[in-house]
Amino acid sequence: MFDSLNDEIRKREGLEKPATRMIRYAGVLVASLFGFWALYAGIRFLE
Repeated sequence: MFDSLNDEIRKREGLEKPATRMIRYAGVLVASLFGFWALYAGIRFLE
């Protein structure tokens, strides 16, 4: 079951354009940076 599921995921990733993948990774990076910044700002604010 898991092998066929992994094959499906690989097929879908293979069809995905590299630019789309880069945009998705950039979005994840920006979101994580914003999350860390918000956490830091919250800690600084509470001091």
